[in-house]
Amino acid sequence: MNKRYYTRFFSTTVLFVILILNSFFNERITIGNGAGWDGTYYDTICKDFSIENTKSIDSYTFQRILPFVLVHYSCDVLGIESNTLNHLSVMILLNLFMILIGVYFFYKISDILSFSVSIELIAFSSLFYNYPILKLLGYYPLLTDYFAFSFGIMLFYFFICRKTTWLLLLSLLGSLVWPTILLQGLLLAFMPSKPIETSKVKNSRRMVFEYILLSIPVMIYLVITISHVFVGKFKHNLYNEVTNYNLVLLSIFCIVMYYFFVIKQFAGNGLNILKQFFKDVRISNIVNFALAFVFVRLIIYYFSNHLSRHSFSAFFFEMISESIQAPLSNLINHFAYYGLTFLLILFYWRPFWTFVFNAGFGYLFVVFLSLFLALGNESRYLINMLPFIFIPVFSTLNKYDIKFYKSIIWVGLSLLLSRFWFLINVKNELVWERYMLSQGPWQPFLYYVLFLVFFIISFIIIKILRIDYNEK
Repeated sequence: MNKRYYTRFFSTTVLFVILILNSFFNERITIGNGAGWDGTYYDTICKDFSIENTKSIDSYTFQRILPFVLVHYSCDVLGIESNTLNHLSVMILLNLFMILIGVYFFYKISDILSFSVSIELIAFSSLFYNYPILKLLGYYPLLTDYFAFSFGIMLFYFFICRKTTWLLLLSLLGSLVWPTILLQGLLLAFMPSKPIETSKVKNSRRMVFEYILLSIPVMIYLVITISHVFVGKFKHNLYNEVTNYNLVLLSIFCIVMYYFFVIKQFAGNGLNILKQFFKDVRISNIVNFALAFVFVRLIIYYFSNHLSRHSFSAFFFEMISESIQAPLSNLINHFAYYGLTFLLILFYWRPFWTFVFNAGFGYLFVVFLSLFLALGNESRYLINMLPFIFIPVFSTLNKYDIKFYKSIIWVGLSLLLSRFWFLINVKNELVWERYMLSQGPWQPFLYYVLFLVFFIISFIIIKILRIDYNEK
């Protein structure tokens, strides 16, 4: 048996031992007898679902209905009494099965990209040893986040294998699991996958012109943000006012810098990239993309009651509010929720974009969607995007000789930050502050400061451990 086999066996065993212990023998959210807030509504679907009665389901929930339909019919087929406890047990088993599928496709991705043993271990622990997978899956199982996570890994695999039919199938199924999977999958299936040429022009006037053009969205963002902060009628809050007005100017500056580091990758070749897109894309691709998207949306509209608990405008203003909650609060929350890799991206920002450009326009648009979702600090929105954000970094690291002991350190830090060992309940009662430790807009300011300190310490540790750009 080789080293890779033992590493895979060990890392997968650790994953499922923790998942099983946390899912069946550890604490659970106390709201709704273990179902949770949204889960209480999903629990009724598990119990009462019927094809004839889908009109009682709003469109927001309908886009997450598939796992709960599976729970409903699993109970029917197995002759299990339909109650909350049994729904939770079946859902946990389905979640574990989906994570197993995610592990399987991750190792296939690793083989295709020829990851070294060290990089494979770093990538595995980054994707699977984090807060939503190791802790929340067992604590709050009646959610579709964990299905969405594995769908994201499968979409990545079938994208690099150029399997358009599978991308379409996953997009259609995923539209009933997580709202952004449909758009994500269709972009990968229909947009050009030819590498994007990125040679920058040296004309200073052209550079200035492109910077001005690329700055238009940030100007719009600033107008909306200033209106949100200073004009009462434009304010939109999630459940309470999340903006820290004492730090609002610094928060706005951080978001502008976030946007600047993105547009910097396009200034000087933005017009060339646009020309290449119109050259490479076919009218048939755009038509097929639009038809598939509209077809699925019409199905959701027809079978649901057309209402939504979250409109796009409400979601957009929530993102604005969250983005200026505190300086770098989005990045700090993503770090707290998913671990060290969000920090690692900062060190390999240029190689990250090199990978993205080489993957083509479909991948590029998925990354744009991810960057928009990352603007806010409710990190769970990104769960299906993780492979597309993380794997470019691992692919870059794979070019360098990473010592195995450093990957072991990475695993240890990932497990520590996953907080699978952390108790949220005290005396069998949910403690709000503990649950909202890294839950974006509800995060107490004290915990924001705490994770900011962890963020800085981790930055220093990675800086010390980081391999210089000396290729193998």
